[in-house]
Amino acid sequence: MRSTVKNTVAAYAPIGMLLAFALSHAVLGLAYLLVLVAALDRARDLLSRRRVRRWLDGLTGVALLGSGARLATERT
Repeated sequence: MRSTVKNTVAAYAPIGMLLAFALSHAVLGLAYLLVLVAALDRARDLLSRRRVRRWLDGLTGVALLGSGARLATERT
């Protein structure tokens, strides 16, 4: 089955409806980005705490040591 412009909504929809869809898409995208920025700002505040940074550094160190140990004991 071949898809052409005649088979889509755009071929039969009035221009006002298409503009409304485009505007709603832009508004939803903007809302998504605003929520994302707000969440990342809160995450930055949380992750910049000294206690959280030290915990993350420790976790990263354990992961690196584990990867190194696995690599060192790996047989080829």
